Amino acid sequence: QDALLLKVGHRLQAFLVRTLRWKQRRILLKMGLEGQAASQVMARIQELSQEEKRDSLAWAFLSTHGCCLQSYGQLPAESRQRCDEAISQALGGLPPPEPSELDGFLQHCWQHPGRAFEGSAVQHKLMLLKAIASPEVRILWRSDLQCF
Repeated sequence: QDALLLKVGHRLQAFLVRTLRWKQRRILLKMGLEGQAASQVMARIQELSQEEKRDSLAWAFLSTHGCCLQSYGQLPAESRQRCDEAISQALGGLPPPEPSELDGFLQHCWQHPGRAFEGSAVQHKLMLLKAIASPEVRILWRSDLQCF
């Protein structure tokens, strides 16, 4: 059940990103700015923001970055916090993993890379999702480290 709740939470985050990106593309198309440089987009959006107050998250991201949102991590911290709270409330909240359970998983991954945690691929995936969701753990993907 925990794995299902985590997966649903990640799907809701992905849905939010897709929706915001769709809105941003519509804004860019409507204004004829699609394919323009980020600096041009930011200048035009900021110019329009001074004329008319707009509270849209899609609009705010375009005015500060000049491009469409690509990932949930690019959202401002306060927006991510509000979204996370809403998702947790909608899903009934997930209890944080036990520190000893998470420590055991991390120790297993360190000592036995490539092997399933407790001999179960399902349990391994569940613990990986819990580790990703935990603020105490920072995940680095192998592809990010290979260049070094």
